[in-house]
Amino acid sequence: LALVQYAMTRAAAAGFVPHITPDAARSSVVDACGFRPRSSAEDGGSGEASQIYRMTPVADERGEHSADPLCLVATAEIPLVAMKQQQILDGSSLPESVAGLSHCFRAEAGARGRDTRGIYRLHQFTKVELVTLSHPTHSDTELQRLLDFQTSLYADLGLTFRVLQMPSHELGASAYQKYDIEAWMPGRKQWGEISSASNCTDYQARRLGIRVRGEGQHVFVHTLNATAVAVPRLAVALLESFQRPDGHVVIPSVLRPWMMGMESLAPQK
Repeated sequence: LALVQYAMTRAAAAGFVPHITPDAARSSVVDACGFRPRSSAEDGGSGEASQIYRMTPVADERGEHSADPLCLVATAEIPLVAMKQQQILDGSSLPESVAGLSHCFRAEAGARGRDTRGIYRLHQFTKVELVTLSHPTHSDTELQRLLDFQTSLYADLGLTFRVLQMPSHELGASAYQKYDIEAWMPGRKQWGEISSASNCTDYQARRLGIRVRGEGQHVFVHTLNATAVAVPRLAVALLESFQRPDGHVVIPSVLRPWMMGMESLAPQK
C-alpha cells in the first residue's frame, strides 16, 4: 500500500489524473491494444500461449455465446487507452496523462520453468500504470517525460537501477520504442526488470479510433505507457537491497509517511 500511495501521490503531483480501472475488458479491446486474447493455435499459428486470461462466455437465453468475450486485463494500460475509443480530441487538451491503479493478470507467470518460486513473477499482482495520449509530433518528448518520472521514483527509493533501450525483437506488437528499467536484486545476484516505458505511436489509436482535430483532417493520436510501480517486483528489490545483517529491513524515507511511522521492518521470530 505504501508503494501504491507513493506512486499515485507523485503521479498526481506531476499532472497525471488518477483512476481505478476495471479488471476486465472486451477481447476486441485487448486485441486492439496489442495483446493477444487467444493463443496462436486458436488463430491458426504455431501454438504459442496467450498471456491473457479469457473468460468463458455464458450462453444467453437463446443458447448463444458472445463473439466478443471478456478478458482479465494484463495492465491498466488497456482500459485507460480504451476510455477514449471512437473519440475526436481537441488538440488543446493534449497531452492527456492518466495514472491507473489496477490488478493485473498474467497467464504466462512461471512459464517454461522461469521464476516459479517467490513473488518475482505472478499470475496476479497490483500495479500503477501511466498512460499519455499525445499529438504525433510530441510523442518522443512525452516518452522522455515518462522515463524521467520513472527514474526519479526509483532514485528517491534509493535503488540501484539501469535503463535499457530495447532492440526490435524485444518489442511487443504495439511498441515502436521501449525502455526497460532493471534494478539490482542482491538475493537473485542479477538485474531484474521493475518497469518499462513504451511509445506505441498510432498502433492502438488506429484500432480504437482515437483522433485529434487537425487542420484540414483529423489525425490519430500517439499513445504511450509506463509502469510507475509493479508492487511485487519493487518489493523484491527493496527487501533485498535494504536488509541489514540482523534481518531488519530499512524502509526508504519516502515511504515512511505511509508506514505508520515505522523506519524498519523486523523479521518474524
